[in-house]
Amino acid sequence: MENLLRLQRIAIWEIGGKPIREVNPGEVIHISQRGIDIKKEQIFEPNLKLCFFEFNYLQSPSSTLDGRNVLDVRYNIGKEVATEFKPEVDFVSYVPHAPESMARGYSDVRGIPFIEVFYKQKMKRAFLDSTKKQRAKSIETNLFALDNVDLKGKRVAIAEDSIVRLNNAPDAAKKLREKGADYIALVVGTPPLGPIINGEKRGCLYGIDMPPDDDFAIRRYKNLKEMTKASGFDDIHFITKESMERAHKISLEKRCTFCIGGPNPVS
Repeated sequence: MENLLRLQRIAIWEIGGKPIREVNPGEVIHISQRGIDIKKEQIFEPNLKLCFFEFNYLQSPSSTLDGRNVLDVRYNIGKEVATEFKPEVDFVSYVPHAPESMARGYSDVRGIPFIEVFYKQKMKRAFLDSTKKQRAKSIETNLFALDNVDLKGKRVAIAEDSIVRLNNAPDAAKKLREKGADYIALVVGTPPLGPIINGEKRGCLYGIDMPPDDDFAIRRYKNLKEMTKASGFDDIHFITKESMERAHKISLEKRCTFCIGGPNPVS
């Protein structure tokens, strides 16, 4: 229901309407069958903690949540991570589609050219498929490197919004290697998902398809070096929580961050 409420503006635009305001958390809007009589009722007063992952990946870039535009947050993530991780590269690109603004922010701060390298045939998000086999097929048949981009001997930084199960990264790295890339760094705009904190498995408790018992990449490898080797990239850098907080321009205590080690928002 929360996702539906947050997407209300887009839904209204698509049918030719004009949004008036967002539906408040804990509020119910009663609309008559003829659409003339409208009543509002505040059912309860919430302690609102929006999911940070909505900004980093899930939501449409045209969405504005809690007064913050999704596109701006992603651009800020790129700017912040550019101050943490500075490999020598010829240009920066991204794995379509969500990290595009992140890549542009990274490019602007470092003064490195931004170039489109990949394209996807479909907007489908592979991590939402229910089985490993389905996810692998979706990735293999959807992500492609552009023919007109010369990568031979190039050093490339690729922006990615997150790593959940490490499915997309190896396929992207393989296709960059086939084009002749000499060095490839993966710049990740979300801290590691699914850590185990004090024996408690983390993940999403509230509907995003990465439950606490999921096959998170961070649990399959002993350390970042091992994960990097498995990915096919030369380097992987995850944004720190401190930098992500600056990108969101709000304390992470006011966001749900359970899947990356934060507290349960309803406990």
